[in-house]
Amino acid sequence: MKWNYFQASASESGTKAGRQRLQILHAFCLTLCLAAALCGCSKNRTSEISQTAPTAIEVAGTANPFTECRDIDEAAKLAGFDLSVPSLDKVQGIMEKEVKNLTMDSYSIQVIQDALIQVSYYDKSGKEILMIRKGAGKEDISGDYQEYRNTAEVKIGKNQKANIFSDQGRVCLTTWTKGDYSFAVETQGNPVSVNAAQELAKAVK
Repeated sequence: MKWNYFQASASESGTKAGRQRLQILHAFCLTLCLAAALCGCSKNRTSEISQTAPTAIEVAGTANPFTECRDIDEAAKLAGFDLSVPSLDKVQGIMEKEVKNLTMDSYSIQVIQDALIQVSYYDKSGKEILMIRKGAGKEDISGDYQEYRNTAEVKIGKNQKANIFSDQGRVCLTTWTKGDYSFAVETQGNPVSVNAAQELAKAVK
């Protein structure tokens, strides 16, 4: 069983305000995973961490390591690496085939210094439609510890493959590594087709 103690209700986590309230919990879990990787943890890192999982009070008292950024250039300086992501129009073009009456409206950029860049996309109601992450290292940086019914490997570019995680034929998460970096595209709030997941992943560099 994967550890997902920070999982919130769909109604809360789907909004921009709710997502921001949950950032500290996601960041804390990510920090634990990165620390485990540095200590040479095995593939069982999740179950090992869960044995010493902190209480909700301990987590609530943890400082949020995320820093809000104005643009990707500022984020790259803090993170120590670049990230190329799709524009709002590009996301609109891909996602409007998957979500009815979708109007993309805004995005936010956050960074954990020297570790990770996160870009979240929102529709006009403030609901998060898509989240993209790039992090240093080759560990899972998605922050998504749910168990999915199906996993598969798909091609997202020349000599580049990614793992997709899906339920009932709809992809909720796409992850891959390239060089010394890990990537994740989360569409849990609006699961997409395999083709759409591939298009989104191809737009991330």
